[in-house]
Amino acid sequence: MREWYGFCFYNRKLAVMSNEEQKRGCPDWTRINLSEEYEAAYWVKKFGVSREVLDKAVKKAGPIVADIEAFLAGSR
Repeated sequence: MREWYGFCFYNRKLAVMSNEEQKRGCPDWTRINLSEEYEAAYWVKKFGVSREVLDKAVKKAGPIVADIEAFLAGSR
């Protein structure tokens, strides 16, 4: 059962990505935080790239997801 609560999407449990795994609340889906291993693993899988490529993209384009997508699309 899926329900909307404000801006957060829940699927029988709290949203997967927050700044801290145990923290409740809305995740920040607009930024990539490479200091959290579980977040880095999520973005590596989502973009289909290696961790090294993701690190390079974040260093060159910044932590904003839209900028990373554009950078990766241009480098392929």
